[in-house]
Parts: sequence; C-alpha cells; structure tokens
Amino acid sequence: MIKSIKLFFILTVLIITLFISCDSNGTQYDVSKEPQLILEIENVFNLDIDNEGAIWFSSRNQLYKYDNELTEINSQNSNLSDGKKFFEITSGSDGTLWFGSDYGLIKYADNYFTYIDSTNSHGSNNVITIKEDYNNCIWYCDHSGLNKLDQNNISTIRSEEFDVTYLFARSLEIDANNNLWMVVGDRLYKINDQNMTKFENADLYNCNNIAFDKYENLWLTCDYSISSIAYTDDLPKIFVYNHYGTWKEKDPSIIEGDRFFPFKMITDSRGIIWISNMDELLLFDGESWDKIEIGQAVWDICEDNNGDLLLGTSNGIYFIEVN
Repeated sequence: MIKSIKLFFILTVLIITLFISCDSNGTQYDVSKEPQLILEIENVFNLDIDNEGAIWFSSRNQLYKYDNELTEINSQNSNLSDGKKFFEITSGSDGTLWFGSDYGLIKYADNYFTYIDSTNSHGSNNVITIKEDYNNCIWYCDHSGLNKLDQNNISTIRSEEFDVTYLFARSLEIDANNNLWMVVGDRLYKINDQNMTKFENADLYNCNNIAFDKYENLWLTCDYSISSIAYTDDLPKIFVYNHYGTWKEKDPSIIEGDRFFPFKMITDSRGIIWISNMDELLLFDGESWDKIEIGQAVWDICEDNNGDLLLGTSNGIYFIEVN
C-alpha cells in the first residue's frame, strides 16, 4: 500500500513538472542580446540567403553576394546590366533567386539573370514584394496589378479590381491553405483560385507588413512614418485577425516614446514574431514581448538555415544567435 502511494506521488510530480515545462502558450528560445556586425556596408535594404548559405543583399543601387568574401554583382561578372534599384530579394524552394526591381521581376538560376516582365522599361514596372506559394508559383506586385507566375505563364489581377489606380502593395503572405493575403493601405485581401475577398477595418492605417503566427492568426503592422499627423499612443500599432473574423489590437507595451515605424515583420521557424521598429528589434514569443537594441535602422530581417537571424541595417549586416 505504501509503495503504491509513493508511486502515485512520484507520477503526479512528474506530470506536473512536464506540464509546467511544456507551456503550450510560449515558445522556448534563447536569444543573444549582443547583435554581431558581420559586414560593414551602408544601407542594406534587402537580404536573403540562397540554398548554399550565401547572403544576397542590395545596398543603394548595387547588388551583392556575401559568402566569406564580398562580390558586387554587375555587368562585368554577370549578364545583369548596371544601375538597377532592388526592392526585394526572395529565395525560392528550388534554389532560384527572385529579385524585385525597378525593371520588374528578375529571376536568377544557373548563374543567369532573366527579366520576367515583357516591357523591361525602367521605372514602369516596380516590383516591391514577392512570395512563393506551396505550388511553387511566384506572386509579385507591380503598379499595374497582382501577378502570378506559374512556370512560364503569367496571370494578372489588374489594379482596378482592388479599387486603386496604381497597386502599391508592400507585403504578401501565404497561409496554411495556400491562400495569398495582400495588404493595400487600409484594406486586406485574400486571394485564391476561386475568388478574392476584401476585409476592411476603419482603424487600419497604412498597413505595411503581414505575418502569420504559430496559431495561423494574421498580424498586420500600421506604419505612420509617411504621415504628417501627430502620432499618439492612442493610434493602433498592430492588429491581429483571427479565425473567427475578429480584429484585436496588439500593442507592444515595451515600446518607448511615441513612434512606431515597423519596417519589417517575419515569423521564424519557432513561431516567434520579429518586428523591426526603427533602431530596435521587437519579438513576441506567443506570450510576452521582448526587445533587442540594435542602434541602427533595421530595414530587413531574414532567418538563416540554422534558425538564427540576419538583419539588414543602415550600417551593415548583423547576426543574432537564437537557440
């Protein structure tokens, strides 16, 4: 009888310990609080990593590749002509690199750059954002509309269908069901092969980032950096849209001051939400907020092949270890 009581007690303690250690609301992680500057160069606006671990990034009007040594990609060592502006860099699942530029969408595969748009005219076809879906189709926006590249076929939803003259979409995201989500100012769109649905909220303002958390709730950041209005703490910073059609404000209470300029937001492989806010990095682990001071404007965030972070900043590329 005594042995049975002791066994029951031990099992109870083990179950309680397991329950406490496996908190379903949080994400287990350990972040290095000291970002390391691994490459010093002015204004790294966009960056991503190819399948071999090399970092591709843009700085001013130049494109670079960094793999232990820095290489400027230009007309002298590639078929890419000089003088382009790059707005987005995305690594595809098959190893292809995609570049959004002021000459439209550019593909890089087998050491060769290919212009995807038909006009190839400077400034007429700015591509700001690119996303690959689960069918390996490439979605990208230019001023004329939302484009879907399926193998060599391009289909377009014209800007008029979004009730705008010029489509200036700053973020695209794919959900678990392979639906594409796009934000245009204060409007949110969901697109699939069958239809397009518009979601509106009177409190949304100049939304510039979309991300899905680990529960597949959709996050939107509101960017006030281009506005002349007097920003106050009362204005919404982040909205979360859940599966039940409910909007909820998600105020990062650790922000100091009265400005929120979210240049970039991503969800990493652990489900942590990362948001750059001017010269600091905010993170939400599913339960609470934390903050890392960078000291430089953070333009882009990228997760590497080991689950660590790379930051494109005003003075170079920083590395943050995440265990």
